[in-house]
Amino acid sequence: MSTPLTRASPLEPPGSTLASQLAARRGVRVVTGFVGLVAPTSARPRRALRMWALRSAQASAVLRARPRRVLRTHATRRTNVRKDGPMTSDAPREPLDAQLLRDLLRAPVGVLHRVDVRAEVTSTNTVLVAEAREAPHAWPPPSLLVADHQTAGRGRLDRAWQTPPHTALTASLLVAPGTPRQTWGWLPLLAGLAAARTLRSMTALDVRTKWPNDLLVPAPDGSDLLGWGPWRKVGGILAEVVDDERVVVGLGVNVDQVADELPVASASSLAAHGASQRREMLVAGMETSFVEVLELWREHAGDAVAAGLAEEVTAVCVTVGTDVRVTAAGGRELRGTAVGLDDDGALLVRTTAGEVERIVSGDVQHLRVIGAE
Repeated sequence: MSTPLTRASPLEPPGSTLASQLAARRGVRVVTGFVGLVAPTSARPRRALRMWALRSAQASAVLRARPRRVLRTHATRRTNVRKDGPMTSDAPREPLDAQLLRDLLRAPVGVLHRVDVRAEVTSTNTVLVAEAREAPHAWPPPSLLVADHQTAGRGRLDRAWQTPPHTALTASLLVAPGTPRQTWGWLPLLAGLAAARTLRSMTALDVRTKWPNDLLVPAPDGSDLLGWGPWRKVGGILAEVVDDERVVVGLGVNVDQVADELPVASASSLAAHGASQRREMLVAGMETSFVEVLELWREHAGDAVAAGLAEEVTAVCVTVGTDVRVTAAGGRELRGTAVGLDDDGALLVRTTAGEVERIVSGDVQHLRVIGAE
């Protein structure tokens, strides 16, 4: 009689239980040399594990084949974190290694058809949406546009998002969901899950999500901030529809910014936690993880509940279970407790009047701070 498999928690390091057990049972050696590629934690045992192990082995070979000069150059980048004052950085910041990104992410090593790395764009989402409409055959899904620097980055509600050159991860992935359009609201939530998984694996930080599209890390000093509680924003996701078949999902992560480069008190960076990583590795890990999550989602026709993904998204989302203030479409405001996610990814809020309302789109503030009510 075979030993039952234990499913890994979405917050555990990838491969900690299910992947390792399956590997041992099927005689597959789990490759851990390339930490950027995340082992599948959902139960698609044979194909997912086999593909993950293959990609990890091939990616490790790609890295070993890279000139030592390239790896050594990046290793000299450093950020000084001071407990008694602001962070400072006097080391040069290197541009992205475009060839390394292509080697890691394009088939046959990676999962993407096209990887385009540019020195500077206005916004990766804006550019990719426009080019995918103008020349659809030039951008077969899944394809990725990465920018070393954005001059007019955007977040939800058209909020500006700008960073110094060579400090952030800015990328947009063109996907063809292949599911009913009413399921597409899950896309930013699934991207957040994939990003949180990867960042936890690569940095050991307690990375969580804030509904619908923010990536959070704990405040370095543990303090509460109005609208954010004990969390700070390290990244964000923006999904935009291209046409009836394709969507662009943009991802931005603050990587190397120091304190005086962060625009607001609610922002943070990986460097602020002493957890900076090569941006190429972060892109490769997160985009690969996202594509694998999408594969599982598609296999269940966009039903995130049946795929087991809704449960995982809820587990990493700190909004669920938190008292919130929501500004919905049209400026309508409501307060209550976020009690879960609906089958389409909408946020369910039990209002102070005791009614449960569905929030499909809106600005959410966490109200943990004393006196915020």
